Amino acid sequence: MVAADCANPTEILQSRPSLSLYLILSPGAVGVAPKSPIRGLFALMSSPQSFEYVAPSQLSLSSTGGVFALTHSGAVGQLPFFDSSPADVGNLQLDWVAGTSGLGAKDLIGGARYTLRVASGAESVIGTMVLPEISRPHVVETAGVESIVWNRSAGAAQYVVSSSVTRQTYLTADTSLVLLRDVADSQLPLATFIRVVALDTNLYNFTIDTLRYRAGVSGALGVFGGFAVDSAPVARKREAVPGSTRTFSIEPLSEKAHLKLCAMIGCVP
Repeated sequence: MVAADCANPTEILQSRPSLSLYLILSPGAVGVAPKSPIRGLFALMSSPQSFEYVAPSQLSLSSTGGVFALTHSGAVGQLPFFDSSPADVGNLQLDWVAGTSGLGAKDLIGGARYTLRVASGAESVIGTMVLPEISRPHVVETAGVESIVWNRSAGAAQYVVSSSVTRQTYLTADTSLVLLRDVADSQLPLATFIRVVALDTNLYNFTIDTLRYRAGVSGALGVFGGFAVDSAPVARKREAVPGSTRTFSIEPLSEKAHLKLCAMIGCVP
């Protein structure tokens, strides 16, 4: 929060620095084991352009399945400049396999509730979320009409659907969309697919409201959320078939919301 002195509108009075927490969980795609760690950030924000690493005095991530081996890197000082995900310069890490020290990223289960607790001295941050299940999209054809359909994902608030051809991103609460083949096969890449990303309530709210600075956490700014992603291949046809993606209630993401989503989970597709 900032305030301007009425007598001197150029003088800005800024409130005390605020703790910031960013951690986005994902169970990965079906059949894919990226074995990459999940990174997050715990920092002190003095201004939107000034962050300083914070070493947590308490750090735990748990679910009904057990305790996860979320660790702190020990990073100190000012954060380097970043223009994408806060996790790129993060100081929290959940390894793919945690060994004997707890559960790892490979043990994340869609549909389960997760609780995050982080403390710095007397200040405590608590986050809760339900990780969406992977939606398993696939293409079906009925009476000559092709659709991309997917399972309704437990824990999902909305779905982000994108094409590897058009690069257009859509948001929907439905679990199927009619495919629009308005591009000739000769212009399609050999590998064409539709990607479906299930967003949990926290990540959805944080993304759609581009002025929102907190979702799923109390005691800090930032977001504790999750997503699940999978894709379905689209086979070539001999010729373009007219269709309409407006058969279902979908709407393109705004540019600001799309960029904010890219910063959280990577651009789609």
